[in-house]
Amino acid sequence: MLGQVCRERDNVHYLPSFELVTYGGLARSYREDLRHVKTPVVNDIVEQFFNAYFAPPSA
Repeated sequence: MLGQVCRERDNVHYLPSFELVTYGGLARSYREDLRHVKTPVVNDIVEQFFNAYFAPPSA
């Protein structure tokens, strides 16, 4: 359903940050307290965000 909504509307976008955290598993995604996401996972999500929504600088 979400994919269909994104395809039908130019102003709707989705970044799967929730899935990137939860599908990675507890050991990969969360710090020892199981509340905070590990910095490398956050960095991956931020990188995907910038790659999806910002053009790279022109050479």
